[in-house]
Amino acid sequence: MKIKSINPYTEEVNWTYDAFSIGECRTQIKNSRAAFSGWSSLPAEERAKYFTRVGEVLRQNAETYARIITKEMGKPIRQSRDEVQKCVRLCDYYAENAAGLLKDEVVDVGLEKSYVTFEPLGVIFGIMPWNFPFWQVFRFAVPSMCAGNVCILKHASNVPRSALEIEKAFLEAGLPDHVFKTLLIDSKAAMEILKEELVDGVSLTGSIGAGSEIGELAGGIIRPVVLELGGSDPFIVLEDADIDRAAQAAVKSRFLNAGQSCVAAKRIIVVEDVVVDFIESFELHMQELKIGDPMDEETDIGPLAKKEFVDNLEKLLKDARKKGVEPQSYGEKQDKGL
Repeated sequence: MKIKSINPYTEEVNWTYDAFSIGECRTQIKNSRAAFSGWSSLPAEERAKYFTRVGEVLRQNAETYARIITKEMGKPIRQSRDEVQKCVRLCDYYAENAAGLLKDEVVDVGLEKSYVTFEPLGVIFGIMPWNFPFWQVFRFAVPSMCAGNVCILKHASNVPRSALEIEKAFLEAGLPDHVFKTLLIDSKAAMEILKEELVDGVSLTGSIGAGSEIGELAGGIIRPVVLELGGSDPFIVLEDADIDRAAQAAVKSRFLNAGQSCVAAKRIIVVEDVVVDFIESFELHMQELKIGDPMDEETDIGPLAKKEFVDNLEKLLKDARKKGVEPQSYGEKQDKGL
């Protein structure tokens, strides 16, 4: 099976890779488990030092990584750069603080010596999404590895180059082989890894459907699991708000990453007394956004990450019209059929 990276703006194929077989996955995970022994035995201070160097690698290659992110999932290039820099700050934070966070915590329970200690689990399986292809991986992997675990990654199938570049960055920073490993696999292979009990823990960021399936499998084999399945809290505007600032913040929240964020303001609730003023300000700020080539420095909204998302959005808009909503279109390209 081939895994293709497709530019969502041009629809051109960026890169094509051979997917790993389940046999190759078993071998890689076996190697990761062997690496765990040496990695986990290092003092936390020694492990943390590696992530200072990881941050340096990210800084040195920030523009390359940003362009890969944009080519693979369509995020405007300025936002891709911000994502890489956020990963740098995370590496710096754990390089400085991991050892302190992992210190034994003495607990006074009236006995001679009682304490809480933090021990690594082993091989941790990360199943990560495409919308923040670097950040989501780093926020999972860096603290996990600082704690002494080793990580294997199943990234979303539309961002394979990002997954490989992340592995390369860790290796360039000097981390031992197989402490972090990318597996180019599909969802079926990921499920097989769990069914065969090849890993010691799972971290998933994704949909409710994926979380339900992964949670069931992890529970069946008694493995710790972390599920991050989205947020989308309401954006609430009260009568004492600075309406223009609130509208500006709502536009930024709603349209960041073309709206493809689990913490975007998908529901905006405005008290009746200020709703007219808010809508007027919201529309004005929205019309200032530039839609276009995500590699253009001036672009605010790039393409949706996958072609099928456009079809899904069209269905939602048509359904809204049937229910009495009148969608408003802005910009040069307007689909009157919606």
